[in-house]
Amino acid sequence: MYKLRIFTLIATLAPVLGHSLVFSQSKNVRLAQKYQLRYPNTKAVVLNADIIYEFGYNDKNALPYITETRQETYLALRGGEKLRRFSFYDQHSKIKETKRFGTNNEATLNQEVVCGNYNSDGIFYSDAQVCQYPFYLPAIGDIQGLLLKKTYDDPRYFTTVFFNDELPVIAQTVTFKVPQWMDVTLKPFNFMGFDIQHKKVVKENGNTHHIFSMRQLPAIENYDDVPGKTHTYPHVLVLSKGFKQHGKKIALLGSIDDLYQWYRKVARQTNNQTETLKPLVSKLISDKKTKTEQIKTIFYWVQDNIRYIAFEDGMAAFKPESAQEVYQKKYGDCKGMANLMKTMLKLAGFDARLTWIGTRRIAYDYTLPSIAVANHMICTLMFNNQKYYLDATEKYVPFGKYAERIQGRPVLIENGDTYLLEKIPVAVQGENKINFTQNLVIEGESLKGSGQQAYYGEQKKQLLYFLNHTPQKKPQELIRFIVDLDSKNCFADSIRFSHLQKRAGAFLINYKVKLDNMVARFDSELYIDLDFYKDFKTHKVAKKRFSSLDLQEKVLRKTKIILQLPKGYRVKHLPTPLIQTHPVFAFKIHFKTEGNQLIYTKEISTQSSLIKKTDFEAWNKAIDALNKIYNDQVILTKKQ
Repeated sequence: MYKLRIFTLIATLAPVLGHSLVFSQSKNVRLAQKYQLRYPNTKAVVLNADIIYEFGYNDKNALPYITETRQETYLALRGGEKLRRFSFYDQHSKIKETKRFGTNNEATLNQEVVCGNYNSDGIFYSDAQVCQYPFYLPAIGDIQGLLLKKTYDDPRYFTTVFFNDELPVIAQTVTFKVPQWMDVTLKPFNFMGFDIQHKKVVKENGNTHHIFSMRQLPAIENYDDVPGKTHTYPHVLVLSKGFKQHGKKIALLGSIDDLYQWYRKVARQTNNQTETLKPLVSKLISDKKTKTEQIKTIFYWVQDNIRYIAFEDGMAAFKPESAQEVYQKKYGDCKGMANLMKTMLKLAGFDARLTWIGTRRIAYDYTLPSIAVANHMICTLMFNNQKYYLDATEKYVPFGKYAERIQGRPVLIENGDTYLLEKIPVAVQGENKINFTQNLVIEGESLKGSGQQAYYGEQKKQLLYFLNHTPQKKPQELIRFIVDLDSKNCFADSIRFSHLQKRAGAFLINYKVKLDNMVARFDSELYIDLDFYKDFKTHKVAKKRFSSLDLQEKVLRKTKIILQLPKGYRVKHLPTPLIQTHPVFAFKIHFKTEGNQLIYTKEISTQSSLIKKTDFEAWNKAIDALNKIYNDQVILTKKQ
């Protein structure tokens, strides 16, 4: 009751607190103009934020809880702007109280707060809810704010606190109030390069306050090609290991053993009933001559027949749906699909096990006992003294191969009362290659001939998904788009391609092609632009960007173009060969003549799927050098 009164008092004083930040409207305008120069594309900044997380104990469920109290003030950098702030909650957290305050905020208070289900990027957060708080900022320099109180009923679900925001943060204080009886470790990530100070204060009663003070935090970047937030942005991983109450020490997640037992307890709540699955499994494997064929048949059946719908957060992020429910509905999340895979393989007589894994989006590993380590579940098959990691959510990945997002990632495999820790194998660079080949002749101002594109690994997987799951277009139309890039200068016909369910080997596209406006004639000379595709031409990184560039794969692109030299012409000029090598990437282009042929070869490769900020300058220089070659034409001249 005392804490509730304190919050009510703060809420009552909110307008006063807001006004205390308002020295005068003219000063606020000048302040806003200052930040406009620093953040030219931003409508507002978080001028100040004070966030407190305080641990308490709930006798009813015999668990610690966390209370979050948040006060934020926003400074309008432009007038007439709308702003939305969000707060998330689920079955383990609740928003208790909120209040919007500030100057010139009548229009803000007339807008309704909306709460409901949350989904993003095709992921439906099954039990997650979001409240949207609308603000209207009529004039530059206006200051408005939000007071919010929220509780978390289980510290195991209170895992990460990020410091950055969708808006730039000018000043912020984040305080963790930890009582003496609570065993909590706060592990910092990605603090380097940010103005963040940590102070630890031990109170007279033995409680500890961890105070993080920070200034000038940039807004979260809105790029598609970035790694997960845990790799880039400063945050604290909250490890709630245990607590003492009534003279007893109670473990929460103090070790990987604790984490595994908790995973296992949740997974065992699933009630699998196999009667409906037995006829299916028997039918699938009845005519298969080898054990490997039986495994592949079951794996590919789940890939092809169960639609993947991502559920994350809350209990649904850890408890698998029953195998029979996933089978009957023909859709499920990663846990439901992994559980179905395990159940079907066990019915066929194989040793299959549930496996917890964090994809590449997660920066953590199993040295940290936190449920934040894993955001995905797969099935591990023990077969012929080997482990095979089966992820049916990755359509068109062949048996024994692994998607880029799980390669190299640590896995926790169920093993009865104990567990196994392993790592997913990492593919060699060449497994994701694309080969482009063309044989061309000059015809007027065009290049004409034949071509082939060969896709492997990650590229083939993505291409097959695109071809099979784009209902608006037929596969033939999509293939044509891949070949001609929807360009008016490219005319492709006689297109032939591999089977749309082809998992093994390369996916091939063969075609005839006519490329217009690739040849220019001036007197006795021909100026030729050989490379129609010019891949990576637009891959320069913005100078102010601080998130790594995520290419989603270890790149290997190989191009070979053979041009038949027209009779009576010789080569006058070839672009200078390009050799840009770096520990992380390489760009190589070479021209040569052999008899009456001009041969153009290009290879673009990366050793990693990530280009880090420290390599941006070298990367951009390499892209500039690449574009210089792309813009330098081959020149042929008539023989004398």
